Amino acid sequence: MGKKMKKSNKILLFLVLAIYVVGIFGACKKEDGKFSGEIRSTYATFKVMQNDDDFVDLGEKLVVDMAKNETEGAQLVVTPDKDVSSYSVKTSDLVNGNGTIFPKEQISVYVQTYLNITEKTSMQTNDAYPVGMIPDMLLPIGLAKAEELKISAGNNQSITFEFTTYESTEAGVYTGSVTLILGQTEKEIPVTLNVYDVTIDQMYGKTCFGLSPTYLMMGELNSRWDMYVNYYETMLNDYKICATFVPYYDVSAEVWAENVVKYYDNPNFTSFSIPYYSQMMGEPKEMNYELFQDYLYALAQKCTKEKILFDKAYIYLQPNDEPNSAEDYAHVESVIDDINMSKEKVFERLCEENFFGGDQEYEEAFRQSFYYFENVVTCSYNDELGDIISGYCPHVEFYNTVAGREQYAKSAEISKGEKWFYTAMELYPYPSCAIDDYAIGNRILHWMQKAYDIEGYLYYDVAIYNNFITGEMLDPYADPVRFSNKSGGYPGDGYIFYPTIKYGAEKPIGSLRAVAYRRRQKENQYFFHIPFPP
Repeated sequence: MGKKMKKSNKILLFLVLAIYVVGIFGACKKEDGKFSGEIRSTYATFKVMQNDDDFVDLGEKLVVDMAKNETEGAQLVVTPDKDVSSYSVKTSDLVNGNGTIFPKEQISVYVQTYLNITEKTSMQTNDAYPVGMIPDMLLPIGLAKAEELKISAGNNQSITFEFTTYESTEAGVYTGSVTLILGQTEKEIPVTLNVYDVTIDQMYGKTCFGLSPTYLMMGELNSRWDMYVNYYETMLNDYKICATFVPYYDVSAEVWAENVVKYYDNPNFTSFSIPYYSQMMGEPKEMNYELFQDYLYALAQKCTKEKILFDKAYIYLQPNDEPNSAEDYAHVESVIDDINMSKEKVFERLCEENFFGGDQEYEEAFRQSFYYFENVVTCSYNDELGDIISGYCPHVEFYNTVAGREQYAKSAEISKGEKWFYTAMELYPYPSCAIDDYAIGNRILHWMQKAYDIEGYLYYDVAIYNNFITGEMLDPYADPVRFSNKSGGYPGDGYIFYPTIKYGAEKPIGSLRAVAYRRRQKENQYFFHIPFPP
């Protein structure tokens, strides 16, 4: 019996060894140490579809030009001939001619994830992006799951690299490489980083980007204020975007005013809305003018002659959004009357309390800032409202004609206000935040702002994580449509961020569209506010 057992063991051992050897040789045959396919860089501003070959090939290298104190990106497109079972990226320090190091910690790597756009934006005529797999979310590669780090044969996989400089970064040309690890293959990709002796130190132009705890709850399953603060500060610091409201935890006017002061000197902080209609954000109620007066007074107490905080203020009349009837217009006019009445009462109170201490120059400067920050209303100019609105905010296409631009300029001058515009369900050829449109559209918006002297841009919400119309929950990582009407859906409308919850991310996850907005912000200063060296 013992001899038979020993013989059986030998047979079993032989079989195990045979399977092991076959496995080794099979693996060697499958992973031969060579990558078969293409690795190409292209412009970071271009969205490369998963099955698209129509893009500019800049070679198997990364070249980035940037200023100090900014973040700039580049992208590689990997297209294998055979399935890649896994991939990763290893970054390394770069070095310039003086031996100065650009540390690898200032290089971030993101996986572009693709959304299946089965139906184009309603009435969209831009055929540059047909239906199919279009990239949007920029997922930090360290958070990507195993199934998101595979590439099927013949498919594109774009990888975004972002380089961050600081004011202290030495100008010069830095060189080095990043390493792509594709299965068993390592590919060294040369990197050239040109850092100009120019510093981005201040953003320009007001923004009103919606951020609602109600919508956050539907994607994050969390609407605590620390989550709101996380989104607010990520938008401000990483993407140069000012949300409509600074964080405030209750109806306390003092708490709200303290938070305005907290962010006011941030170079990316260009604007904020003064609450006037609700006790909590996201609750569209009638105007609470007594509470509004408390907000005005509390903020006034934080002002000094050197820093009049109302200079960056506006009021977004959100409950009066898109008025289009005589009844709507009457309501807008009534609310503006209450706003003006509240301003007069608060200013009288300040004078009675000798707030200005007899300084006539300060009093006049404060008066101009306090009385004339704009009331932003999302509608086009109309005779019924006339010039009582100091912040007309029409759809972008209303600036398409000379007559239209002249009308908004004239109204802003009469009301001592500003010109604004907004995008929502926009269609090509107008710039938009649609997923199935050019990435450059977001940047064109800022060029328009400068060309037409438009102060503010409004975007309804950055994080609608449910169906906006029905309120139903959906998969915010996979479903591209949050808003639809009888004409169809609008992929990307109402969000530019993705939730943290699935990946355990520390911050909301950005998108190619959010990055495009950041680029347009910096270009405003690049081209119009700082001189480049010869």
